[in-house]
Amino acid sequence: MEQAPANVLDRAAALERLGFEKELFEELVQSLVDRSRTMLAEIDAALAGGDTVPVEALCHSIKGAAATLEANALAAAAHRLELLAHSGDLVGAREASHELVAALDALAGELALS
Repeated sequence: MEQAPANVLDRAAALERLGFEKELFEELVQSLVDRSRTMLAEIDAALAGGDTVPVEALCHSIKGAAATLEANALAAAAHRLELLAHSGDLVGAREASHELVAALDALAGELALS
């Protein structure tokens, strides 16, 4: 099994810190990927409408769940978008949403390798 860089998913740190079995951990990460994809659709709709308030809240949720599971790249991308949404920077938020998609795709790809 190929290991992803720690910035995508640090399995060892998460398993050690959380004490989960590998199978349960992977189910939780898959759930994070699935829920994040749903939230990304909501983020895209809000950005298209010029509304950053829900973007900030959705990104905060993604960031927290991702950080808990050591999905560090996703947490960092969500945090960046959360800050841009908080500042009302629609242009920056739209660009950062692409980074969030890329981080989510990388996490989904890492799960496919396991």
